[in-house]
Amino acid sequence: MKKTAEPGGSDRRHSREELAADFLPGVLYRLGSGENDTYSSGIEALTGYSGERLLAGEPALIDLVHPEDRPRVADELERAALECRGYHLRFRLLSRSGQVHHISDRGRYGELASGAF
Repeated sequence: MKKTAEPGGSDRRHSREELAADFLPGVLYRLGSGENDTYSSGIEALTGYSGERLLAGEPALIDLVHPEDRPRVADELERAALECRGYHLRFRLLSRSGQVHHISDRGRYGELASGAF
């Protein structure tokens, strides 16, 4: 972890994921763990919505997937979750302004220490 000073003299530790997100194009995210759910700062430039707003479900991220791609994306995510496995999806995402972005999304579902998925 990298430690940096913030205004006011407080220290903040940055995880490797946070540091990578600062330097890589795209968005890193973690969902499904509850209080640790997060989007990297690039989410707002991509979607037009803040990470906080998306985490609150306003709008749901799946609603930003192009309508023609949405059923396929939802089905694959559901199958991956049920089978507790990884996925690689390519789809179109519509930003708040209506711009179309071509997305390559990789992730995996797995059991948390609590037993939840």
